[in-house]
Amino acid sequence: MAHKEKKGLNIFIIIPLVILVIFLLLVAFVYAMGGASIDKGIPSTGIVVINVPFNGNNQEYFPVQWQVAGGKQTLVSGVFFSDLPSQSDFSKSPPPDQTGYLGWIPAQEKTLSNGEKVFEAMIPNAYPVNNIRIYALIGETHYWSQEYQVTP
Repeated sequence: MAHKEKKGLNIFIIIPLVILVIFLLLVAFVYAMGGASIDKGIPSTGIVVINVPFNGNNQEYFPVQWQVAGGKQTLVSGVFFSDLPSQSDFSKSPPPDQTGYLGWIPAQEKTLSNGEKVFEAMIPNAYPVNNIRIYALIGETHYWSQEYQVTP
């Protein structure tokens, strides 16, 4: 009788240990994969978009927030906007006067509730579709975000 109880005891110890090892391996895998994907998404130099709303909630202005990575040499940053999408080739880092945007709002520094420092611009909700693009001049290079469309 004592012999059978010992086998049962071993099963009750082995199964939780196997589950624990599998769980720890899964946590390590998720941690490693998550860290790799986050690092790939942040440029060493350029614009990191924090917040661009899908719509302006029928408000007079809507906020756009971003950070500039590698921006110790940032001379200018802000948001360009227009009623129509730009036709410029942004892969060639054009200067602002070659983009066709109608308006410009310079960046204001802001500290979020979590202590993170960001740039923010309050964009006028002026068009049926607001086409916006975040801009930063770092050193002598023009950096642009993708173009976003924000509805009123």
